[in-house]
This record gives sequence, C-alpha cells and structure tokens, in this order.
Amino acid sequence: MAQHVARNVSQHVAEQVAELVAEHVARSQSQHSAETPKHARPRPRHASRMVVFTAVLDEKQPLREAPVAAESDADFVCLTNDPTLRSDTWQVVPVDLRMPTDPVRSERFLKIVGHPVLEGYDRSLWVDNAVELQAPPESFVDDWLEDADVAAPVHTFYRSLLEEAEASVERGKDDHLRVFEQLAHYLRAWPTAVEANPHWTALLARRRTPEVDAAMQTWWEHVLRYSRRDQISFGVAMAASDVRVGSVPLPNLRSPVHRWPDGRATRAEEAVSEASPAPQPEAPAGGEVAVTDPMRLRAEIEAVLEEDKDPHAWVWDLEARMTAATENVRRLRDQIQRHRSS
Repeated sequence: MAQHVARNVSQHVAEQVAELVAEHVARSQSQHSAETPKHARPRPRHASRMVVFTAVLDEKQPLREAPVAAESDADFVCLTNDPTLRSDTWQVVPVDLRMPTDPVRSERFLKIVGHPVLEGYDRSLWVDNAVELQAPPESFVDDWLEDADVAAPVHTFYRSLLEEAEASVERGKDDHLRVFEQLAHYLRAWPTAVEANPHWTALLARRRTPEVDAAMQTWWEHVLRYSRRDQISFGVAMAASDVRVGSVPLPNLRSPVHRWPDGRATRAEEAVSEASPAPQPEAPAGGEVAVTDPMRLRAEIEAVLEEDKDPHAWVWDLEARMTAATENVRRLRDQIQRHRSS
C-alpha cells in the first residue's frame, strides 16, 4: 500500500514539473518573438500568397535592401548567382545564369518567366533592383490587379512605342538593326500597338494563372527574338495574349510607392547617360568603321515610317538597308580577322 501511494505521489510531482517546464518554454518563446524584429523572424512560406521579387546577376551591382519588408506580410525574394550575397530583408535564392554570356537576358528570363520558388504564390510584384519600394505591396498591388491579370505603370516619358524604340537606339541600349526589324514586324502585325503609350516595367504586378504564364512566355520569346529592352515588346506581347492589362497612372521617377535612391542610371545597361550620344566603335588598325549618328538614325526611322507611296515600300527599304548593314559588318569582321592574322 505504501509503495502504491509513493508511486502516485511521484507521478503527480512529475506531471507538475512537466507543466511548469512547458509554461516556462512557452513564455520564453513568446518573449523572444516579441523582441525579435519582424523581418528577422522566419515567416511561414506563402502565408500571404504574395511575393515581391528581384534579381541580382551582376557582381558589380549590390543588392538594394527593402526596409518596407519589415512591415509587410509578403515574402521578399532575391534571385542571384552570387553565392556570397546576404540580406537582412530579402530571402536570397541561388540561381544559375540562363545564358552564361548574356546576364541581361538572363535577368529578363527571371523577371518575365520567373523561377520555381515563385510557383506557390498567386500574386507577385517584380521590382528592379535599382528601385526601392516606399509602401508595402499589400497597399497597392491588389488595387492594380482589381480588374487586371497583369499591371504596370504607364510610361511617363514616352508617348508611343516608337518613341521608346527611338530612345533605345539613340542611347545605345541595343543594336539599332535589331530594333528596326522589331518595329517593322510590329507595324505589320500589331500597328496599333506601336502608337500606344508604352509601359514602365520596373514595377510589374501579375496574377499566377495559366493565361498569364502563357503571356509571359510570349513576352520572353519576343525578348529573345528582338531587343533585350523588354519594355519595347511588353505591350505587343500582352496584346497578342488573352490577358487583361492594367495601366497604372504612376509617375515613373518618384511616387508614394517607390523611389530611385541612386538615380535611374544604376543598372549595367542603363549606364549610358541620357544626355550622351550612343558610344561609337573604334576602328581597328587597317580597317574603317562608319560612325553611327543617333540623330541620323532617328531621321531614318521617321523617313521609313512616313513612306506613303507604296504601303510596303518602307518594309522593302528597311530590308535593303539591313542587308547592306549586315554586309558591312561581315566586311569589318573579315578586316579584323586579317589584322589579327598579320
């Protein structure tokens, strides 16, 4: 009998001790959670079903922190090929360059097509690394997507796709022959899109649906086929797809939801000053290179597009000039090869 009582007492004491230990652990965890900054605590993945993502694929380009992540319920994901990159506000996800010799299009791929880590979300917001959010994405993304599948600010500097393309040529942001060809194809297949106000895609919101995924794939194909300047092809790719596009009237330089902390020329391909002409190639020894005048190129574009004697004359003229330019490039390549061999 005494042994039975002793066992009951021991069991009761053990249960009391276990309860006290459990209460102590719970209080400690609660206190630690309250003292730890929100962005430093592990957050349940996909809890908000919204993700903000960016990409850093240039080792010379530092990741811009996102202080607004501390007050947001969205996940903030940075895709990078830099194994040493660390962040206090972004969840760093390692990636490989889609095209090892083309980091610009590799970044475009992540921006447009995405990454498997993003598949668990139903809404996303792309933010260029040069841009810093000033407001939590929950405060505006749902409004942007209220009647749309994809949404981006309207470009406040260019009134038409033609102006956007001209600026890319003048500032040396892409090969002018590639842009000419792109405009020629667009004018034949989507003439109204060329005159439409382009979008500014440094901020790009979208829903995750099969239709949006298909539209993004179309856009990516245009970036592969034509200019790497994705803003030139965005409107056409969306017009060719079965998606609703929201055009947000947001000032591009600064707004309540974003700012450019270091100015707009912060990306590798944006390094050309807006006031500077496109860089000119240097002539190798023994060879000559024709100097490209940005103003002359603009005049050529306008002359081609305003040709009205034959509705197809500008296409034939453009094709002839592109053929001649290709031949000039071929001759230059031969000159360089002969120079290297001598």
